Amino acid sequence: MFDLDETLTAVMDLVDELRDNQTEPLGLPADAERDRLLRQQIAGLLAQIEAHAPTVGLREIARLRREWILSDDPIRRDDLAREVAQVRIRYPVDEGYTFDVGYLVNDEGLQGRVPRAQARRYSGWIRTQHPRGEALIDAMLGVDELNALLPESIRPAHSEGKKAIPPKAYHVYNAIRFAGEAGRAEHIANFWPEDEGSPPKGHKWTAIYANLYTQRFRVKAMPLAQRCFALGDVARLYQMGDETLDHHLICVIRGHELGHFAGPVPLRLSGYPGCEGVYPIVEELRADATWLFASLHSPALFPGEETWRDHMRVFWAEVLRYINRDVEGRADSASALVMLHYMCAGGALLIGQDLRLRFDFATLRTRITELVVDATQLIQRGDRRQIDDFFARHGYDLTQRRAIDVQDDTARRFVRKVLRPHTLQERLLTPRSHITNDLA
Repeated sequence: MFDLDETLTAVMDLVDELRDNQTEPLGLPADAERDRLLRQQIAGLLAQIEAHAPTVGLREIARLRREWILSDDPIRRDDLAREVAQVRIRYPVDEGYTFDVGYLVNDEGLQGRVPRAQARRYSGWIRTQHPRGEALIDAMLGVDELNALLPESIRPAHSEGKKAIPPKAYHVYNAIRFAGEAGRAEHIANFWPEDEGSPPKGHKWTAIYANLYTQRFRVKAMPLAQRCFALGDVARLYQMGDETLDHHLICVIRGHELGHFAGPVPLRLSGYPGCEGVYPIVEELRADATWLFASLHSPALFPGEETWRDHMRVFWAEVLRYINRDVEGRADSASALVMLHYMCAGGALLIGQDLRLRFDFATLRTRITELVVDATQLIQRGDRRQIDDFFARHGYDLTQRRAIDVQDDTARRFVRKVLRPHTLQERLLTPRSHITNDLA
C-alpha cells in the first residue's frame, strides 16, 4: 500500500545519507559505490511517487528528479533542474505540500569563496503552503509601478544594458523538512536557480520560507533589538505574533528583491562601470534603500502609520542582525552598517547616552528618499572616488574591506555594541582581501 508521507520521509533520509557521503574535494563522494546505491534507492522511491501520487505536480517532480538523480551528465542535470523550475512555477503546492530533491550550493559557494559548481551538495525539501504569504506577494508593487513613484532625479526613462532577469515567480512556504545541505545551510531562500544547482538561464523562481525566517528573527534579531532598541520599541516587537512577524519579514525579503530589479540601474550580475570589485556592497545598499522607499508607498501592505512604524522596527532589527553577522565577509552586512550610519548622521535614528537606538519616524521618511537617490546615483555616476568617500563617511573602508570608526563617538560605541564581541578587535583592525558576492 503506497503512503506518500512515508515515501517522502524515506527519500529525505536517503538524501541525508547521500550528502554525508559527499566529503571529497569538489563535492565528490567518499564512497562511489555507496553513492551509486543510494541514488538508485532514491530513484526507486521517486518511481513509486510518479506512479501513485495524487496530483500532476507531484508526479512531474518525481519523474524529472528520478532522471536527475540517476544521471551523471552535469549538462543534462541542469536542463532537468530548469524543467523542475517550470513545474514549480505552475504547481507551487500539491496536496497541501510539495517536495523536491536536488542540489543546494553551500555557503562557501554562495559567498564566492569557491566556484559554485564545486559547492553543490545534495539536498531535499518538503514545503507546505502559506496562503497569506502568497496573497502578500500578489499585493506588492510591481517594478514598473515602483519606477513610476521614484524621485524624478532617478526615475528611469528606459532600461539600458544587459540586466538580470527577475524570477518568474515567488512562492511563500512553511518548511516541513529539509535534508542534506539544505538542513545545514542558513541560506535557504532560493533566490537564484544555481542555489539549487542550475546555471542562471531559463525561468527562475524564488522560495520564501516564512516560518524559518520568523524563527531566525526570534532567535537572532530579537535579542539584539532587546539589547539595542529603546524599550518601547522592544515591547512593540514582542507584541507581534507569528502571523504579524511573518507579514513584515516576507515584505522585507520580497521587497529587497524588488529593490534589485527596480530603478534606473537594475541588478546586473557583471556590475556597472566604476563599481568593479565593490559592486555587491553598493548594489545591496541600493536594493535596501529602494525597498525602504517602496514601503512609504505601499498602503496595501502597511495600512496606517503604526503598521509602517512596526515594519521599520522589524527592518532595523534585521539590520542589526546583518551587522552582527559579518560586516567584512558579506556585502549585505557591510551595506547594512553603512545604512545605519547614514540614518544616524541624518537624525532619523537617534542613539542616546544609554546606547539605545530610537526612531524619529518623520525624519526617517525624508532620509529614506534621500538615501535611495544617493545610493542609486553612486552606481549611475560610476565614480570610484565618490563611492569610496561615501562609504568612508558612513563607517566602511571599501579598499580594506573593514568597518572603520565614524566621527560621532556615540554611534561608534553603539556599533561596537552590536558587533560580535569575541571578534570585534579582528573586525576593526584586520584588512580583508575579498568581499563576497551575495546579491540575494
